[in-house]
Amino acid sequence: MRAFRFKKTLDIEHPLRHMLKLFNDYFLAEKSGRGGLNSDNLGYLIEQFCYDEGGYKKGKDWRSLTTELAKYNLDYIPGVSIEYLCKDGVYRDISTMSPGTQTNILLEYIVHTDTSRPLLIDQPEDNVDNQTIFNQIRTWFIKLKHKKQVIVVTHDANIVINSDAENVVIAEQPTPGKFYYKYGALESGEVIDCASLILDGGRSAVKRRLMKYGE
Repeated sequence: MRAFRFKKTLDIEHPLRHMLKLFNDYFLAEKSGRGGLNSDNLGYLIEQFCYDEGGYKKGKDWRSLTTELAKYNLDYIPGVSIEYLCKDGVYRDISTMSPGTQTNILLEYIVHTDTSRPLLIDQPEDNVDNQTIFNQIRTWFIKLKHKKQVIVVTHDANIVINSDAENVVIAEQPTPGKFYYKYGALESGEVIDCASLILDGGRSAVKRRLMKYGE
């Protein structure tokens, strides 16, 4: 229940501090050619602060700007983050984690959400290793299908076969704009042949791998 924290933040910067930062950045970048603050470049700096892209009050005139500065009317940038409780007991922003870890964490949240609505997931195996797919994602789907309708689009045999899919739909596009579908239980001869071809390269490829592992 405490695995996730959803945070909203406001990053606030005082307008005068913002102006000082712009001035400092300008002088550091241009000091060799500008020679410091003077009447020639003061107008340019004010234009940067007020109206340029990312300026404090783009599109407003200097009168409204000075009025708002006097009232300390601050701009703010809203931010949203999702934090996950890691094994060391520390919450960490998932945006700092690897794509595979992000996928696994978000999928964990989705499958454990307490709702009876059908769940549609497109390629949950992306960026996730096969061990995680077999040990975690497969287990989640097996438990989840007893509570709700689960529809998964995948190219991974672990999800289709080891999750014990009850209905396998095979989509084919023989020519542009034309689609054909076959469906049925995995035990069906035609379905198992098509599934083995798409997921594993065919029966012969599966047999070769089994022989290699058997050695």
